[in-house]
Amino acid sequence: MRQILSLAVLVAVVLVTSGSALAQDKEKITEAQKVAITREVLQATKPMWAAAEKMDPDYLVKFCHDEPDFQVNWSDGTTSTYEEANKQWKEEIVPLITYLRFTIRAEKVDVLTADTVRYSWHGGMDAVHRKDGGVIRYNPWSETWLVRKFGKEWKITSWTESGVPQMPARTVEPAPLTQKEKEQITNEVKAVGDSLMTSFERLDAEGSPQFYADSPDWAMINADGSRYDYQVTRKAWSEFFNSATSWKWTTIRQNFIVLSKDIVICSWDGKDETILKSGDKITYDPHAYTIVFKKIAGQWKVIYQQDSGIAVTQKATK
Repeated sequence: MRQILSLAVLVAVVLVTSGSALAQDKEKITEAQKVAITREVLQATKPMWAAAEKMDPDYLVKFCHDEPDFQVNWSDGTTSTYEEANKQWKEEIVPLITYLRFTIRAEKVDVLTADTVRYSWHGGMDAVHRKDGGVIRYNPWSETWLVRKFGKEWKITSWTESGVPQMPARTVEPAPLTQKEKEQITNEVKAVGDSLMTSFERLDAEGSPQFYADSPDWAMINADGSRYDYQVTRKAWSEFFNSATSWKWTTIRQNFIVLSKDIVICSWDGKDETILKSGDKITYDPHAYTIVFKKIAGQWKVIYQQDSGIAVTQKATK
């Protein structure tokens, strides 16, 4: 009897072992199949990446599978179910982040079965804030997804992420200027521009330079195409004032473009007439100026000037 029982046990063990082996053979995947599955999964991740970078509110609905075992292991150590993760994505993350930028340095697909893979990647991630454009950088950053095939679609059934945020590089944009602020700035710059022209009409060699910023970046482009730095310009002014008996400017039109609270571009159209000590008369009609003003230490200064026009010289009669 004992021998019969032992034989029965042996037969049962053989049958179980054989069944297990058959099951393993059934699940066995060839290398060619692994290559095909890997290619298919990598192709399926492309729209996942695109949707995540664009902060698609329906990301989880489209690319994750709603099931009881679904779980997200966030980088801060907390976990979420599908329902919790979907709510967090839509109500907390999407309103906060404008877009994500992923830098994938390495990725790997481990084929577990014909319809289940483990996808992992390593690289970096930038999160751009919707409010002020600040960037939170995660470098390095890595994720591991468990991805399963449902019908013809590959969907994420869980993911784990890891990475530590670096200090945000803030690029805070100033609040746009109101119309009232632009009008006030325009009036300030116009007053300075008018005073500048008045000082030239007085041939004020000492007072005129105060309206210009003495800076290495300063430049004046003349109507004949020549370019002066600040020191050359001052010398040219001195020579002009010493050679002239009068200079008269007539404004035809002015336009002001307020770029910021401390940068304004002025387009100044008009005509001018210079009488030299020799008796010669030089006329520019029309004469156009483009002048860039910058507020430095509370004062509006010219940092760039360009003019265009054709000089007409009338010789003095003897």
